[in-house]
Amino acid sequence: PPSSPTMHAPLAAMMLAAVATLAGLWRLRRNLWASSHPLSPLFLDGDVERGYGTPAWSMMAAAATDEGSQRGQLIDGKRLAQQYREKVKAEVSAMTGPAPKLVVVNVGDDPASAAYVLMKQRAAVECGIECTIQKLPTETSEAQLLEVVTELNTDPTVNGILIQLPLPAHIKPNTITDAVDPMKDVDGLHSS
Repeated sequence: PPSSPTMHAPLAAMMLAAVATLAGLWRLRRNLWASSHPLSPLFLDGDVERGYGTPAWSMMAAAATDEGSQRGQLIDGKRLAQQYREKVKAEVSAMTGPAPKLVVVNVGDDPASAAYVLMKQRAAVECGIECTIQKLPTETSEAQLLEVVTELNTDPTVNGILIQLPLPAHIKPNTITDAVDPMKDVDGLHSS
């Protein structure tokens, strides 16, 4: 049967969350030893400050940890990401109808966010998913951003929405992420 955009949403959300997790994933080149962090042995001293405490990193580190061991296993993140992308690409190419479409909303001029958004776009396109970036100026108000999210929620051609964080200080991230339709929430940040 022909597939509809709604049918694409769960696959797009699953795949794009994984792409976001795996895009440019760190190749862990060291053994992870127990530290003072509560998630020991997932973190070494200073890892949280370097941003390794993100949920994506934690999931990968947790997957690599031997049960009951104080030492983790090395993960070839690039190889794992490539295998996953190939699987998703095959699933997307087997779909009928238009390709799933992701819209990444990036507010502001943060260079790290801009680079990360481009990595996400490349990964999505590699998997056969149409990906557009909606760039908004730093001065965009919370109300204006909510209007953009509402338009994307109601656009039947959009299967996935990704709000690039961080947002400018004058915009409450939870207000925006909760406005994204849960069926289109690629990052899974909606509180419901």
